[in-house]
Amino acid sequence: MELVSMVDFKPVGVSWPDEFSSSIRAAILAVAVSFTSSMSIAQEFETGIRAYRAGDYEVALQDLLPLADRGHAISQYFLGIMYANGRGVHMDEKEAVRWYRLAADQNNAFAQLHLGNMYELGRGTLKDYKEALKWYRSAAEKRIAEAQYKLGIMYVEGRGTLANDQESARWFRLAADQGYAFAQFNLGIMYAKGEGVPADDKEAAKWFRLAAGQRIARAQFILGDMYAEGRGVLADDQQAVRWYRLAAKQGDAGAQSTLGVMYELGKGVVEDDQEAVRWYQLAAKQGDARAQANLGAMYANGTGVPVNNIKAHMWVSIATENGFDTVEMHRRTMESRMTSTDISVAVQAANTCMSSGYRNCR
Repeated sequence: MELVSMVDFKPVGVSWPDEFSSSIRAAILAVAVSFTSSMSIAQEFETGIRAYRAGDYEVALQDLLPLADRGHAISQYFLGIMYANGRGVHMDEKEAVRWYRLAADQNNAFAQLHLGNMYELGRGTLKDYKEALKWYRSAAEKRIAEAQYKLGIMYVEGRGTLANDQESARWFRLAADQGYAFAQFNLGIMYAKGEGVPADDKEAAKWFRLAAGQRIARAQFILGDMYAEGRGVLADDQQAVRWYRLAAKQGDAGAQSTLGVMYELGKGVVEDDQEAVRWYQLAAKQGDARAQANLGAMYANGTGVPVNNIKAHMWVSIATENGFDTVEMHRRTMESRMTSTDISVAVQAANTCMSSGYRNCR
């Protein structure tokens, strides 16, 4: 078996910004003060926000709604969040858009970020990528990392604008420099693939390492590949195993599959066929075709598990159905030493396993 080479990963996106995510959490109170015209308003807002953060949304609504009606932008922003998520009110995305817009028109960066997302996803308003781009840019220019990141995604995918990898890399870098993990990951992708920036494996490894340190499983997996292949870093199987394991423990199927290979071949770890089987099983039940094929081979050869031709045939058949057709000849070899009844049982087991979403794979 061979190690998996670096997959052609794509930049990742996040469907919804978090009102208390990294850059917002740090800045929220400072911004509140800047939008407050009196100590009384500041106190009312602080009371409302304390209730909001405690999950007492009805009290938060009582405190924030009067402020929002009086034009207090950050209270309007929070009213938008409450309507978007049904917190203390019936969920009403159109009403969420209305409050976000009122705050965004007053130059509230957080409302601009969320309003951009509403337009991008078509929530509470017609989907409009150009309008989304406009609001993301307004927030991004105010150094909101999430908005910079989202703007980078828009340029990667050509949403609301022509695709432009250089612009995408520029916005990812601005967010990455603020510590935004998904932007760090995406910037690593761009350096690894030479898109929007010169190809540079060392620079890619730098950004993957930063994202991996923030528990981005895909970054941990790729960093493992880079150590296994000696790309941008000195080849080091032990370091590769370390990063594969971190990603595998977070449920990354590719990392689980590759960690199984490392245990089977004794690369970076003491060879352990039973441990290899354990990781293959976890990945196989997530639909990883390579792990399914390898698990079939383990059952066929009695490596780490007792020989079981039915299970071997089942997993190889599933791997073939999932596009891993290089093992088709192995399935034919297995069938030559199986009875027709055993083959029928294996085929039925494969169908049951796949139709159950890998929950019933006996």
